[in-house]
Amino acid sequence: MATWTKLADNWESLTNDEKVALFQNVSTDIPSITDLQAMGKVKIISLTENESIVGITLTGVHKRTVVIPKDVFSVDSFATINSVTLNCNLSGGGQVGVAITKDLETYYIFNNGWKVIDVNNDAFMTPTQLSTLTSAEWKTLLGDDTTLGIAYSLELSDITDKADIDSLTLNVDMKGTWAKAIYGDEYTYAYSNKSIQVDILKDGSYKINYPLGNITFANGMDIATEADIKKLFTQRSVVQ
Repeated sequence: MATWTKLADNWESLTNDEKVALFQNVSTDIPSITDLQAMGKVKIISLTENESIVGITLTGVHKRTVVIPKDVFSVDSFATINSVTLNCNLSGGGQVGVAITKDLETYYIFNNGWKVIDVNNDAFMTPTQLSTLTSAEWKTLLGDDTTLGIAYSLELSDITDKADIDSLTLNVDMKGTWAKAIYGDEYTYAYSNKSIQVDILKDGSYKINYPLGNITFANGMDIATEADIKKLFTQRSVVQ
């Protein structure tokens, strides 16, 4: 079995005749993966009797790869995160993992509660673990924060393995918004000294603000303060 032998301290300093002589004395055995790994970074050179290019194919398996998000995305418009599903194509010993971040600095996995991990060395959640997280568990992680990011780990044990990510799907409830209704199209109103009548013309949810009664503003002026407004109005929802 051939072994590695150092041919020269500086290959480029050798003459062409010296390089040819060295090639003629080396083994044609193909080194093993272990031999190549022991060398670290390598550069492959070849000797031919013409100007044709020698094709060399090196097939291998990447070490565990961690993909860090470039940025976080906003979840401020989400009232609730119901579920998160990672769709993958896995075969053989291929594995995909997931970790969650809120700031691109600290990363979490869920394991009987949210745990901080070393994103470069610790194990990630599996896609199945991710999909089983409940809305309450997402709420526990987020608290008052409004951004999320997702890191992935990809790992193969053989060149026939597969670990591909197709898509990430979030099932959420969005926060509602209110828009000013259009008078005459969506509602009309009429009032007297003692009452106000609002007629809803279209289906939907409506908020109607109205005064509770005789209230004197704190500053005695026509312009109400914020405290006056809070005291003056309440909110009611009318659904037709």
